[in-house]
Amino acid sequence: MAPQTKASKVFGILNIVFGVICGGCSGFGIFANLGALALVPGDLKTYFLIMSIISGLLILMYILLLVGGIGLLMSRTWGRTLSLVYGVVAILLNIANLLAQTVFVPVSLSTSSGSEAEAIGRGIGMMIAMVVMFIYPIIVLVFMSKPNVKAALK
Repeated sequence: MAPQTKASKVFGILNIVFGVICGGCSGFGIFANLGALALVPGDLKTYFLIMSIISGLLILMYILLLVGGIGLLMSRTWGRTLSLVYGVVAILLNIANLLAQTVFVPVSLSTSSGSEAEAIGRGIGMMIAMVVMFIYPIIVLVFMSKPNVKAALK
């Protein structure tokens, strides 16, 4: 086996850290969305139901990320494979999340109290956050696809 690369060590640690932190936040998100689901009117119920499902899928994805990080630190091929699967699944879930935000957030902003400028600001902030969520999965896919990382984990 080739010596472990710095990339596999760095991504092993990052995967574990992000898996734990983001998984915990997604767990909180499920409870927050389900709680909101019981309180909101008709049109918004669909939004919070979809967001609860996405949060549940995110938890599974972050468990995958955590286990993949452990595999990378152990120099195992399956760690790289799980990291690649995470990258693809994360991008797909982020697209679904972005679509849900695009379709349902304008409805919630139009029914919320506050100024129009405040509503637009919240909407723009949500969209920027959604775009930022694509960065790490893309970086994982790029680095885990490098030949030296692949060779080091065989």
